[in-house]
Amino acid sequence: MPCCSTGCSDKLFANGVTLVATSNVVPDELYKDGLNRQLFLPFIDLLKQQVTVVALPAARDYRRLKFAGQHVYAFGTGPEAKAAMDQLWLRITGGVAGEPGIVESIGREIPVPLTAMGAARFGFSDLCEKPLGSCDFVRIAHHFDSIIIDGVPQMDRTKSSAAKRFILLIDNLYDRGVKLGASFAVPLEQLGKDDKTAFEFQRTVSRLDEMQSEEYLGKALRGVEPASGV
Repeated sequence: MPCCSTGCSDKLFANGVTLVATSNVVPDELYKDGLNRQLFLPFIDLLKQQVTVVALPAARDYRRLKFAGQHVYAFGTGPEAKAAMDQLWLRITGGVAGEPGIVESIGREIPVPLTAMGAARFGFSDLCEKPLGSCDFVRIAHHFDSIIIDGVPQMDRTKSSAAKRFILLIDNLYDRGVKLGASFAVPLEQLGKDDKTAFEFQRTVSRLDEMQSEEYLGKALRGVEPASGV
């Protein structure tokens, strides 16, 4: 707990314990926006006094290697597609089944059906058939490094609103470098069948195609500070 971190660490350092740790953020960003963070601040000060912070920048985020050699997309509406996503989910979460969660966005809560180990799993309707917008998708993209979407349908004129949200969602995931797994009812080139969104959907299909490439899957998230060793 944050309230006892300083006391415990004082004793460790006083007894000459050598601490080696890794973190995705620098000490000043630890437990950012956390509950009662003021109780944690003395620990950050102590950490900065007692340890040397070394930046370890890398163009490749090796945590993403959990996607290596994986088929991240499945096609069809039968049990095989769900089974493929189940298998991918367990792969990227290290076997953790996950539990429901929330993402806070502009003063409201977006339900997440499953979340574990920095990954989230949604149904298409959870994201694209609810009153969500670009700001919400930005929050989701910054909250998770990997996302699985089940049951992406073909989007014709009856799904114009859903298609627009899907376009916004993919744009935000792509811009952030979030890794995507998804099951689609039809091949990518057949997804967009609505003339109102046909032009925008060309870019979406192009991005979806790139997002399953080894090059994309091997890259680190964009807009993230290099991992630091403490």
